Parts: sequence; C-alpha cells; structure tokens
Amino acid sequence: MVSQSDKAKIARSFSRSAASYDSQAALQRDMGKKLLTMLKGEHKNILDVGCGTGELARALAWRFPLAKIHGIDIAPGMIEQAKRFSGADFSLADGEGTSFSSASYDLIISCAALHWMNLKAFANESSRLLTPGGTLSIATFGPKTMEELRQLGLRVNQFPNEKELQKSFVPFFDDIDILTEERRLHFSSLKEFIAGLRKLGGRQAFQSMGRNKFFPRQILNKELFVSYQIIYLQGIVKK
Repeated sequence: MVSQSDKAKIARSFSRSAASYDSQAALQRDMGKKLLTMLKGEHKNILDVGCGTGELARALAWRFPLAKIHGIDIAPGMIEQAKRFSGADFSLADGEGTSFSSASYDLIISCAALHWMNLKAFANESSRLLTPGGTLSIATFGPKTMEELRQLGLRVNQFPNEKELQKSFVPFFDDIDILTEERRLHFSSLKEFIAGLRKLGGRQAFQSMGRNKFFPRQILNKELFVSYQIIYLQGIVKK
C-alpha cells in the first residue's frame, strides 16, 4: 500500500517534472495508444485516472468527440500542465477515493499510473463510479519491469503481477481480459536512464541500496537495455 506520505512525495516529484514529462514519455504514449485500440463501442462520460499532462485525455477527446472527458491526478503540476489544452476537464483528485457521484462514468481509463495506487482501493472506487455495464481499461507495469536495475543492486518498485491484478479486480468486475507484452528500451548509459527517469518524475520508482551506494564510472557510463513488462486489463463493472 502506498502511504499518504509517499503519495505526497510522488505528487511533488511529478509536479516538478510536469514540463519535461512528455519529452521522455514515448513508452507511456505507446501504452495509451494500445489502450485506445482495445476500446469498443461509444462512450459519453470518461474518467482518466492519473492523467498526467493530459495527452491520453486529449486522444480520447479526438476518438470520442461527443464525450465529456475528465482527467484527474494527484500532482498539481501535472494538472496545471494539462489545463493548457482544451478538449477535457482536469482536476486534482486521487483515484483511490474521489468525491464524485456514483455511476458518473461509462469508461474509466488509466495508463501507467496504477503502480502508484492501492489496487483494491482503486478497483472499489472505479466500480462505484462506473455506470451499469461500464468499462474499466488500464495499462500498468508488471513485475519484470526494470529487472536489469535489480541486477545492478537497485531497489525497484514492486509492480503487480497478473494474479494480484485478478485478485483485486475480480470482486468488482466481470469479463476481465488481460494481455501482456514486453519491451526493451536502449540507453547509452545508466546515467542517461536515470536522467530520463527524473524528467519523467519517476524518482520514487527506484532507489539505491543505501546512502553510501555508488557505481563506478564504468557502470554509470555502460550501455544499458531496460525491460518493461506491460499488462493491459479490461473489465465490465458488476452491478
């Protein structure tokens, strides 16, 4: 479970990186595009949880031009960045618990944000917010993500596996479909990877084994491939 103090740190980190986020978010952008291809039918009221700079919300506005789209995020800086663009409304809120009315949305979508939330709390709140027959569509990272960094001695976030996702969402959703894929990204060095992660706001994604942990220059400057396991999940809310 992500504590409130951790959430505050995460919000500050992403707020600081809001202006540079899109320049480093090619993978997250691809995940969002994949989610769009998985959506079926028409939707009138859409909630984007962990909307970041609002890029997915804007793509949803293009895909569903008659829909009302609302993006939420816990990082004030991200919301300010998102509000620079039209096509959707944006506000500060946490997907684990909102003040929105029940059955307000027929689609809830979330891309590359679930690992910052408590799974069961998000599943429960999403089921409350969805109309009967409403769809939940998410893309998140799986446990093989950044496994190369673990091999270097870095502590990396614990990302949920398929069984954990099933256990959290099955009580609230029917017809759950799960799809996984793996990507490997190339970086000229560990130093380049860390710099890019900071621009994304992902300072909380990993940390060194201790304050005195350091890497020799040859490791910092060594070419690096980083794996990302991506899990896509869709379900229909139980009512």
